[in-house]
Amino acid sequence: MSKVSERRTKQLHLFLDSALVFARAEGIRHVLILARKPLKNEHLHALPSKPAILMALDYRIRAYEPPEGVDHFYVKLPDTTPLESLEICVQRAIKLDKLNVGERVLCLFPLAHPSEVDSMTVLQLKEKAGYISVRKLARISDSIPLPVLQSVLTLAIEIAREGREGKPVGTVFVVGDSQRVMESSRPMILNPFHGYPEEQRRITDPGLFETVKEFCQIDGAFVVRSDGVILCAGRYIDTPAKGVRIPRGLGARHMSAASISKTTDAVAVTVSASSRAVRVFRKGKIVLESKPLRGLWI
Repeated sequence: MSKVSERRTKQLHLFLDSALVFARAEGIRHVLILARKPLKNEHLHALPSKPAILMALDYRIRAYEPPEGVDHFYVKLPDTTPLESLEICVQRAIKLDKLNVGERVLCLFPLAHPSEVDSMTVLQLKEKAGYISVRKLARISDSIPLPVLQSVLTLAIEIAREGREGKPVGTVFVVGDSQRVMESSRPMILNPFHGYPEEQRRITDPGLFETVKEFCQIDGAFVVRSDGVILCAGRYIDTPAKGVRIPRGLGARHMSAASISKTTDAVAVTVSASSRAVRVFRKGKIVLESKPLRGLWI
């Protein structure tokens, strides 16, 4: 075994031990493990009977058999966001009567790395978990490519989950119809993206995410062209709010997102600093909503 594999194996073992300690302390009866690749069975042989371990395995690794006594099922997982994959597994487990609506379940799943079980969340199964489906996202706009919307959404959810420097932050992304968006807004600061080549400003490049996260602490919106090029940050949306209705409790950031999506053909994506919810606005209305922190993220 290589040093990298040995290190990852040790990390997974410690992760499972910590998860079980947490589950017992919280009175959680089921731990759901979502695995896209086979796990080392030696880590599963010595697991205690309580809490019960339930494994949701990607159908592509159906040749893998967990140790005897470890309850498991196989599920066809599309190449989609980690939260949507987790939602699919939870709903499948409920349909198979392996989990019950009303209980709390501790979920271990891949997040930072697509094939490594590296993240943990507690879900209360009173209602359907909140996430934005990629399939639904594809129907939002014909003029904005799906990879661009996916990248904006992925980035927004990361900002909602992580915040910046330990503090929650909120921001707005306005995507598409950029000429009209620029005409309907004004700069609040000097544009930090000005002067950089377009290939260095594409939001579809994960290498740009940390830069965007840093600038999201600035008031104002990011304006993103329909092909994914970020035109500017710190933009003040100056559109009329007449006739725009948003749910009570949402503030100026959401009102500006609703108004710009109503007066232009753009899609606006907001991150709430207070609730950490991610919302997608189209034609002045919330069309999709995700609450990445509905559970307890660790």
